[in-house]
Amino acid sequence: MRSAVSAVLAAALLAPGAARAQPVSSLSGPGPDTYIELHAGAYVPQHRDLDGVDPGYAVGGTFGARFSPYLGVEGGVGWLRATGNEGGARLSVSDVPITASLRLRAPYRFAEVSATGGVGLHVASLSSEILPGSSATRLSDTSVAFGLHVGLGVGFNLSPTMLVGADVRRSFLEPKFSGTGVRFDGLRAAVTLTYHL
Repeated sequence: MRSAVSAVLAAALLAPGAARAQPVSSLSGPGPDTYIELHAGAYVPQHRDLDGVDPGYAVGGTFGARFSPYLGVEGGVGWLRATGNEGGARLSVSDVPITASLRLRAPYRFAEVSATGGVGLHVASLSSEILPGSSATRLSDTSVAFGLHVGLGVGFNLSPTMLVGADVRRSFLEPKFSGTGVRFDGLRAAVTLTYHL
């Protein structure tokens, strides 16, 4: 009897909270649901052109708008950098991607899963520093190239307006340095923090 009463009391106490709880993925009010997302994580080169480059880091932010619980558009900017050694030279690569993406979502009560794809304008830099004895020779070049990207993400609701999660994004681009194309294909794995405005 005591356990039955406890169960009824627990249900009565929890029911109002459960009724008020709603996923952060739900739209409210007129117009699109807008949000900002920050990410920080690792960048891993994915092409043999960058075999001498070790994994580096990536940071950035996104502004997005959802027009339904399942579909949204995003604009983002980021910065990534990675270095390594090859053939007695120290290599350094960096990229500033300015992207436009389409995001498809599967919202759940406490989380959401998403897939994204889009295009980007990349300001890519490649530098090489050779140290023969005591004198250093440094070569550096910057190129602008268009690229494509695809990705997957997951976010968990911290509050009605905030999610924390992770995403993985693969990018494909080939900037030209001194007339020679270099594949800057890479994989970005990051922790994300999203705030709905």
